[in-house]
Amino acid sequence: MDRAALVAHKGSVVLGFRAAKRAVAAGARTVVTAQNCPAAYVAELQKAGANVESFEGDSRELGVIYGKPFNVAVVALSGSAESKPKRKAK
Repeated sequence: MDRAALVAHKGSVVLGFRAAKRAVAAGARTVVTAQNCPAAYVAELQKAGANVESFEGDSRELGVIYGKPFNVAVVALSGSAESKPKRKAK
């Protein structure tokens, strides 16, 4: 998943592994992970039934996209965010 797709979506966003795990249990099905996200996290989210997509950057870049001053390794998308986000025109 690329940067434009993450920014262009509508719906609710949950940041962090534990919060994403709770969101998946509550019905969220799309989870985006940074390239440097631990493999154990990815495996646990997949086991919980999430559709895990990989972000092309690291956790620092993912944090910057959402305007956070910290690293974000896992993002759960729910609501209308689960439909494939469209890329912005260049």
